[in-house]
Amino acid sequence: DQRKLTTLVAYSAVHKELGVSVETAENLTALQEEYLETLRDEYEAKGVSLGGLQRQSDLPAKFEIVGRLDLEFGRKIKELLSEQQFRRLHQIRVQAMGNSAFYDREITQELALTKVQTDAILAIYQETAQKSREMISASRQATREQIEAKLREINAERDKRVGEILTADQNLKLADIKGEPFDLNSLRR
Repeated sequence: DQRKLTTLVAYSAVHKELGVSVETAENLTALQEEYLETLRDEYEAKGVSLGGLQRQSDLPAKFEIVGRLDLEFGRKIKELLSEQQFRRLHQIRVQAMGNSAFYDREITQELALTKVQTDAILAIYQETAQKSREMISASRQATREQIEAKLREINAERDKRVGEILTADQNLKLADIKGEPFDLNSLRR
């Protein structure tokens, strides 16, 4: 899941963007491997399904385990990076979150969104997701580049509409939270 710090720290493109040393890059990658191993161990210890079909009864345990490990490993990541590097990593994470960023409590609190704003933004994101699915379904003959160009167009319209819902201060804050654009395509392995 590219929206998680513990996943992002394993990508060489992120290492390059953060300007970390070879040693720190190796430590970050090892930390991600340790996270996954710890996650598997804790899932197994609690009898939680590791993959395939998810049992509804596993969800509370999964949320507890993932939430706790994300905090623990987030602190470990922060210890390996400078304040500036960690801030940039957080910015990349927000960009990687895409549509789901407005579902993140931390981000909505930073932006001080009202309930009316949150509801309107989520409605726009749901509408955009539907429009994107319909466009992809209707584009059987299109090239990947044509589909990606159309998706960028749809997303630009979404971002414009969201920007109109936010106040000027919230738009500035959102730009700061996202930081300079990062090429998310570089995260494809």
